[in-house]
Amino acid sequence: MQAKVITSHCWNGDRTKIAIVPNNNIVEIYKVDGFDPKDWKLETRFRPEHAQLITCIDWAPKTNRILTCSQDRNAYVWSPPTDPSGEWTPEIVLLRFERAATCCCWCPSETKFAVGGSQKHISCCFYDEGNDFWVSKRLTRHASAVMSLAWHPSSMMLASSGCDFKSFVHSALLESAGDKRKAMLDHFGQVKGCNHGTTIHTETTTGSWVSLVFWSPDGLRLAMCPRNSTLQVLHFDASAPEEVKPKKYVVLLKSLPFTCGVFVDSDHIVAAGYDAQPSLLAFNKEKDNWEFERFLVAEEASLGKASEAPKSGALAAMARFQAKTMTGQTDASSSSSSSSDKPVDGHTNATTALKIAKTSPDGRVTHISSSGLDGKLLIWKVE
Repeated sequence: MQAKVITSHCWNGDRTKIAIVPNNNIVEIYKVDGFDPKDWKLETRFRPEHAQLITCIDWAPKTNRILTCSQDRNAYVWSPPTDPSGEWTPEIVLLRFERAATCCCWCPSETKFAVGGSQKHISCCFYDEGNDFWVSKRLTRHASAVMSLAWHPSSMMLASSGCDFKSFVHSALLESAGDKRKAMLDHFGQVKGCNHGTTIHTETTTGSWVSLVFWSPDGLRLAMCPRNSTLQVLHFDASAPEEVKPKKYVVLLKSLPFTCGVFVDSDHIVAAGYDAQPSLLAFNKEKDNWEFERFLVAEEASLGKASEAPKSGALAAMARFQAKTMTGQTDASSSSSSSSDKPVDGHTNATTALKIAKTSPDGRVTHISSSGLDGKLLIWKVE
């Protein structure tokens, strides 16, 4: 698939459809047929309820509802059409934001969701049946814009990261969404309602804002992607209930910073950013550390466009100069961490999102999808 820019993308529950944001206020949904995006068919486009760029999108796998947030300070919950010819219906979300909304995500139970913004606030939202719209309760811990949100698999806690160099794990129970007032969670202790503003853990990354936080499938590991070319992972499985003290691992990268990532399983992470290819990192139990394992290989049919024609001498020199100034490499067609002179099939600009594209019958992740500012949407083989 090739667009000018793809801001974000997400899959439905059975991964037969994909929704993309082509750097505007519209969502496009494609029916997926195989791994070649050229064979995908455009099914529908959302009507432009948002007045400005959509910054984030998330698709609830069970209820089949789509959540979007935008620079226009609003968020919408889109319900699927009841008949094939119908349109997706937007539902109002009362965010009370005065600045742009930057990130959003459904909780695993799909009874609530969270939206972060450049106003420093996080809104935990639930559906108010009496008024027939989504209302919110605020979490105010960040001192700058919120960059990323991630719900714990239990739906009781919410992790966030921001431009203030901090990452938090918040208590996020909502009685209005069917949660208990208080709960005990192994390795995390007592979890309370989000209106109490309780922070279970705070992590500071000196001198670098944190682009992304994301949980492992078992909820015992939290990964962070700062802009200082490191990957940081917190292991909560060794913490005592009365005192949350996770063990922290820091991986120094030889590549450019990561902007997005996803756990393949508890011991493997796929992350991407300003390099051409996503990286696979693994936890070495014998050495007790996380380490880079390899770059992923793209499915050949998934490339967004054909290989570029050979450049003239002047254009080739310009490309080498740009690669040297931007990535420190003399080969403009190679990954910033690859020593090979062969062109690397991958992104030519920053990666905006990584999502799980396919799993095996036993639940193992086999393929990852990535979208980027270069307008490509690629499928990568994990195994």
